Amino acid sequence: MLITFNDTIISVCVLPVGISFLTKRQPGLLFGKNYGCKFWWYIWEIAVVFSIFLVICLCTTRTYSLLRPFKRLSIKCLVVAVVIYLALQLLLHSVLSEKLL
Repeated sequence: MLITFNDTIISVCVLPVGISFLTKRQPGLLFGKNYGCKFWWYIWEIAVVFSIFLVICLCTTRTYSLLRPFKRLSIKCLVVAVVIYLALQLLLHSVLSEKLL
């Protein structure tokens, strides 16, 4: 469910770029302003990095279940890892966006 939500966010983030390409690269409402570009970049970077992290979590849990098929995996640990990783990425990107933009 979380992977589907993240994929939806990525798909929605691509729409303004596609609309810009279809209108002969007119910036439109989102890319016409500086804060719009910053917002789009921030959401895009977080969504892409979080997608990679979710694939890592999926591979790790599948490997764990193959190695220990009868031991139940604690969902609490996985949720804590996702929350910590997302918080660190948000902090990192907020610091980077101030320095880069």
